[in-house]
Amino acid sequence: MKKLAFCFLMLLFITAHAQNYLTVEEAVSIALKNNYGIWVARNESDIARINNTLGNAGMLPDL
Repeated sequence: MKKLAFCFLMLLFITAHAQNYLTVEEAVSIALKNNYGIWVARNESDIARINNTLGNAGMLPDL
């Protein structure tokens, strides 16, 4: 029983050191990169930039 408990504790300590620490800067960077609202705003900005033409501003005749 002691041998089984020792093996379990060793396995627990080995897996505990396998994780990387996450700094605050890395967490903020990941959150900003994966934020859905920022993606939508960036895409809307690109669409507005592409659609900024004289034809879309009303220079073309209406049918």
